[in-house]
Amino acid sequence: MLILASIAGVMVAIIVFLLYEALKTTTLLHLLLVYFGFFMMIVMFISAFIYLENPSRFSIGVAIAFSNVTMIGFLVYLFDKVRKKSFSGLTTGTLIVLSILAVLSEVTMSLTFGVVYYGVHAFGTLYSSFYYAVNSPWFFYPMMTEMISLFLIEYVSGTTHRELLPLIGIAAFPPTIFDFNQWVYTAVVMSIVFSVLGIISSKDELRLVYVLIGISAILTERWAIPYDVVILISMTVYYFFLLERNPGATLS
Repeated sequence: MLILASIAGVMVAIIVFLLYEALKTTTLLHLLLVYFGFFMMIVMFISAFIYLENPSRFSIGVAIAFSNVTMIGFLVYLFDKVRKKSFSGLTTGTLIVLSILAVLSEVTMSLTFGVVYYGVHAFGTLYSSFYYAVNSPWFFYPMMTEMISLFLIEYVSGTTHRELLPLIGIAAFPPTIFDFNQWVYTAVVMSIVFSVLGIISSKDELRLVYVLIGISAILTERWAIPYDVVILISMTVYYFFLLERNPGATLS
C-alpha cells in the first residue's frame, strides 16, 4: 500500500508538471512535448495493465510491443507536425485535447493501480474495468491533489478561480469509492452542498455541470455510471478552464 501510494505521488507530480507546462505553452514544439508526455504516461499505464491482468511471458511481450509501436507511431506523427505546421496559439480544440489527456492519464493510472489493489478478478469485463478505474481512491484522490496543485499555482500567479473551488470539494467526497452507508450518505450530502455552492458561484456551462453532479450524486446508490460520466466531464472542464488562461490561448 505504501509503495503504491509513493508511486502514485510521483505520477501525480508528473501530471501536475505536464499541466503546468501546458499553462506556459507558447510554441508548437512545447505543445507537442506536453502531448508526448501525456501520451507516454497513458501508454505506460495501459501496458502495465496488460501485463498485470495476466502475468506471463506472452503478456509482457504484448505489453512491450504495444508500448513500442504506439510510441514510435506517435513520435513519427509529432515530427511530421513540427515540419509542416506553424504555431498559431492554443485553440479551443487543443485545450480540450490537453484536458482529455490529463483525465485519461488519471483513469489509466487508477486502472493499473486498481489491478494491484483490488485484484485481477475485479476487472473481468469492460464494465467492471471502467467501474473500478473511476470509482476508486486511486482515481479521485490523486486527481484531487492535481486539482489543488494547479489551483494553487494559478493563485500564486495572481489568478483565482473561485467558480472551480467546489469541484475540488466534490472530488474529496465521491459517494462511490466506499460501500459503507456512513460514507455514502455523507458523501452524497457533501456533493450536493458543493454542487449548490458551484451553482451559486458559476454561470453558463459550468453551472450546468454542477447541476448534473448534484443530480447524479443522488442516483449513485442505485446507479453509478451517470455520476462517473459527469465526473469525467467535470474534470475535463476543470482543466479546460485553467488552461484557457494560457497566454498563448486563442479560443475560437
